[in-house]
Amino acid sequence: MRLRRLLVLLPLAVLLVACGGDDGVEPSATRDGAAAGSALTSAPDSISIPSIDIDATLTRKQLVPGEPPPSPDGPYDVAIYEAGPELADLGGSPGEGGNVVLAGESVALQGCVGAEPPCNAVFVSLRRIEPGAAVDLFWQGETFNYQVVARCFVATADFDEALYRRTAEEQLTLITGTGSWDNVRGWSHVLIIIAKPAPRTALESCP
Repeated sequence: MRLRRLLVLLPLAVLLVACGGDDGVEPSATRDGAAAGSALTSAPDSISIPSIDIDATLTRKQLVPGEPPPSPDGPYDVAIYEAGPELADLGGSPGEGGNVVLAGESVALQGCVGAEPPCNAVFVSLRRIEPGAAVDLFWQGETFNYQVVARCFVATADFDEALYRRTAEEQLTLITGTGSWDNVRGWSHVLIIIAKPAPRTALESCP
């Protein structure tokens, strides 16, 4: 799958984010004290990261063999990728295990609301996320609580489908482009945030 083309579609402001080390992480409280899997039947599928003011709709996107991952539905939407039987070694689902991959823009080159492009988009504040930060998914009427365990900044040339592969333990992988922009090659680097089911007390190394 030509996953590297994803970075052409996900603009983000210039930033440098170091990979997580082995320092301790204080567990953070779940949203409104809700336990993972608690009923929330009225909420749409969405992602919330309270510490950096992210609250956005999740839109399902299907991974297709031989094609790049589809883009989110504009600068204020976050794509959550689903893998079919032909890609059983990739992806995952909240509460069901595997690697739940999400992607969003931070700087939009089009689709701005109330501003001329480029404009800030859904992941503009992702660069400020701290290890241990709470990440909540509202998915199919349930709430799933995670905490950030690693943040990584890698060259686009080193980014491949390994970041989409299923994992033994459930995790979230948040992806967006960063660095310098080229109209042909897209972003020079990738920001990757890894979160795992809460509570967490230690950081992990980058994949």
